[in-house]
Amino acid sequence: MLYTGYTLILLRVKNNMSQQDLALKMRVPVKKIEEWELDKKVPTQEDFNKLAKIFNVSVENIISGDIARQGAIDLKMFSQLKNPRSYDA
Repeated sequence: MLYTGYTLILLRVKNNMSQQDLALKMRVPVKKIEEWELDKKVPTQEDFNKLAKIFNVSVENIISGDIARQGAIDLKMFSQLKNPRSYDA
């Protein structure tokens, strides 16, 4: 399963960046960021290197899906805190 798009969204939001902010840092059109986040296109190796540097993570962390899986776990825990009855003990 491809987690790159979701991982990029999580990293961008965690770093308080809009798609426009990331596009400016990457020196790419916003459309390219949108395509990556929707998993319509995959960043090039050069783009992955830039993303890793911007977000201070390894390329491996972006590609592996570890960040996305952790983000999904965090989101599930957050939603359960907002609605304690949905918590499965």
